Amino acid sequence: IVYLQAGEYAFAYFCFDKGKKDVYTLYNKALCCYNIAWFKECHDLLHEAEKHFSTGTDCSLRDLPEMFLYWEHEHNYGFSPMPQGTPMPLIVVQVLMLKVEAAYKLKLYGEIRSIASRLGGQYKRINELIKEINYGNM
Repeated sequence: IVYLQAGEYAFAYFCFDKGKKDVYTLYNKALCCYNIAWFKECHDLLHEAEKHFSTGTDCSLRDLPEMFLYWEHEHNYGFSPMPQGTPMPLIVVQVLMLKVEAAYKLKLYGEIRSIASRLGGQYKRINELIKEINYGNM
């Protein structure tokens, strides 16, 4: 994770590639790929990471104080590394937020809409992307 935070994406990817195939490692590898513009691999890794979610996994952050919840919805762009032990609702949000960004780069607009719905349509960044898609401002 230190390599990832320092922008050493090749070194970080190399380390993650030698690690477990758990949701944390898959997400962090995907983040490395996104940061070097390898969007297809990023998307594929996030799809694999989603297989670690149970059906109907809760992605609600309702236990956060209102001010943090507001900040999350207004400012989350999904670009931080994921440490081992991250609670499942946070895992789901991080994976889906990064997947939205990769899907946008790959022009998978239906997937963006689907993720927006899954996250309750509350994330400003996703809503902005949907507006761009709908109005052709790409």
